[in-house]
Amino acid sequence: MKRFLGLMLVVWGCCISLVFAQEVTVTARADRTTIGQDDRFVYDIIISGKVDNSMQLHLPAFEGNFQIVSQGQENSYSIINGQVSSSQTRHFELVPLRVGDLTIPPAKLVGGGTTYQSQALVIHVKKGAAPAGQPAQGGNAAGVGPNDVVILRGTVSKTEAYEGEEIIYQLEFLRRVQLWSSISYQFPEFKGFWAETLKANPNETTLQINGKGYGVRELARRSLFPLHPGTATISSSKAGFVLNPFEGDRVVESKPITIKVKPLPLAGKPANFSGLVGDFSLAGNALPKVASQNQPITLRIELKGRGGLTRVSDLVFAEDPAFKVYKSKVQDAIQFENGVSGKRVFDYILVPRTAGQFKTPGFSVSFFHPKEGKYKTVTVPGTALTIVPSSEEAEVSDFQSGAQPSQLREEIRYVHRDLDTGKSQGVKQALAWVLGLANAGLLLGLATLLVVRRFVFKTEGDVQHSFAYRHALKRVAGLQKKGGAAFYQELESILIGYLSARTRMELNGLTWDKLQGVLVEKQVPDAMIQRIGQFLEHVHAGGYAPGAATKGIDDYASELKQLLADLKGTV
Repeated sequence: MKRFLGLMLVVWGCCISLVFAQEVTVTARADRTTIGQDDRFVYDIIISGKVDNSMQLHLPAFEGNFQIVSQGQENSYSIINGQVSSSQTRHFELVPLRVGDLTIPPAKLVGGGTTYQSQALVIHVKKGAAPAGQPAQGGNAAGVGPNDVVILRGTVSKTEAYEGEEIIYQLEFLRRVQLWSSISYQFPEFKGFWAETLKANPNETTLQINGKGYGVRELARRSLFPLHPGTATISSSKAGFVLNPFEGDRVVESKPITIKVKPLPLAGKPANFSGLVGDFSLAGNALPKVASQNQPITLRIELKGRGGLTRVSDLVFAEDPAFKVYKSKVQDAIQFENGVSGKRVFDYILVPRTAGQFKTPGFSVSFFHPKEGKYKTVTVPGTALTIVPSSEEAEVSDFQSGAQPSQLREEIRYVHRDLDTGKSQGVKQALAWVLGLANAGLLLGLATLLVVRRFVFKTEGDVQHSFAYRHALKRVAGLQKKGGAAFYQELESILIGYLSARTRMELNGLTWDKLQGVLVEKQVPDAMIQRIGQFLEHVHAGGYAPGAATKGIDDYASELKQLLADLKGTV
């Protein structure tokens, strides 16, 4: 009898375990039931038991009462007496849309002709902040709910800044579960900001929130500079991923961020202020105490600091009839890591016009210091120079008598037009007249050209390239007879003429910035563009002060030939 009763108890226990293992329950819970109208709370739906994949979960109707800010999911599995059961928790971070007692209807799980549902919950929403003793923003200052498993978070270094002041924006992905897929994300819009890309941290870090550990991966980082005063909004960003292979793609969204942009004060604003905001210093290299008339002097000035360095294109200096001044080049040594910082280096060429005792022009830049709330101006003062007469005075006298210093700088900044334009037009007209009388010769020439294109060249561009290249070399060969400023102008004319023929664009008269933009558009390598700029810079300086040239005529001609040869196939 004892053995029989024992056997019956074992069978009964197995039956009870089997029944409970197969039972499905749906439960709802909230981390808080009393909140402020501007607060958030976490609503969970817990499904446990033996859940069939064909079962469908019907969420309660949140519309009209609550807005879903973010959502996540957790899964766990267990085996009881050979029966597999699962527990699934769906997390929802909710924001109330109105004040009052708001009801969340039951959640329903439907499958196999049976409906399982949770209980309804009532959330008491009061005006103002959260009631005493209740945490705001989902239980922590970061705005992360206590049960969130995946978070996309955008943060800024400050929510109030001056116009033009740097703001650091970070987009972070937080998780406390293993993902099945990689993360794809859509970056927010930065309307109303000048944005610079910063280096993001490639390593995942850890963070404790509400006593739970999160893995934090920085997706992107930007330096933002507000363009206008008022209110600017950084829109939401989205990230997509797969949590486990049994689900489809999931998307989380960050919260938009509002920035209050203060206008720059009018009091104390310098007349030459260009909008630079940050903290900067200015330093220049030492100049000689004695220089020769018409011989160029290089002045290198370093603008160092943190802020909108990339927005500074030139420094301010006063006009001085004793010097010709033009900007040679700009070089950057800027770090884009925890903000925009480093230095921008400006090279200026000073050419003394007359002999005597003079002081070089001073260079300055004005900026607004946001921490001190005032404008500042940093200056590289002028240097006293003794200018001795030069034998090259006669060659530059034409420039001194005919144009003002401001006009000379404009001439230097622009690529000179071809000096032979008028002559070449006459030659073209005469050639057209001759060809018009020689119809037979023209037909023969066309036939020859077709044969050459068919068997020698592959494309029309190859033909034009060959003609342009040979024409440029022919012009270089005749340079040895020239000297002085005309020689340097001819060097520049040959190079610009060749580039015009190859790009099929008229490049004479363009500034270097525009010419550089055309070369970039035509996909000319950066190293080649730099060589072109350096060559033009050298011939500019030689044209205005021939005695300062560091190379002879033959050397410059050889350098141009090599540059033309290297340009073949790159333009």
